[in-house]
Amino acid sequence: MMRWKYGSRFAQLALLPLADNAVGYPCDTYLCGTQRVSEHASRRGDRMAGHIDVRVKVSAPLEVMWEVANEIETPGTATGPADRHAQNHEIVQWNPELNRITYRINPGPDPANRTWAYQAERIVNAADKTAYARRWGNENFLYSYAFWQYTGTGAESELRCVADFEMIPGSPMDDGQMEAFMSRGTLAAMGKTARAAEAVAARRAGASRPGPEE
Repeated sequence: MMRWKYGSRFAQLALLPLADNAVGYPCDTYLCGTQRVSEHASRRGDRMAGHIDVRVKVSAPLEVMWEVANEIETPGTATGPADRHAQNHEIVQWNPELNRITYRINPGPDPANRTWAYQAERIVNAADKTAYARRWGNENFLYSYAFWQYTGTGAESELRCVADFEMIPGSPMDDGQMEAFMSRGTLAAMGKTARAAEAVAARRAGASRPGPEE
């Protein structure tokens, strides 16, 4: 499995300025300021960053899966956050012109009953069927970025998430432990998306079938 060292295109996103909808969060809260990333990188040397690459097969056409996945992430839609994210996602700001949503997320406690709340920004590219996300607001992460890819042919599709991150020294979890924790949570969320897409595809397939001949 491919793993990126610090300096990858994900890590380099840490040098980008805050998005407009993140104004008001100081750099030390955002956790992705150039100074903190550079200082921590010099301490790590060539050590690998934390990395996950998880996939879920979906028994639904790509267009249906993409539609449902983005409805789930968008306020005011039939399968919006009240359906999937009721307890742990709060939409802070939504900019439909830029395809950008900012969330406040509380994924719930880990096995040691520690909380890992954070904020995240998600930007989608409908033409490429991809999405990018970055998180801030949790002091245990130096940075955390994710890439979402939606692919498929015919009646089958696949949802993939690739994420790179680094935990700060002294965090309750090291990079490896967070990889396992993040993988479980990401796969669970992806599974919910898959089931929602499959349900929509099944309803549409049923509606398109001709009725019994009289």
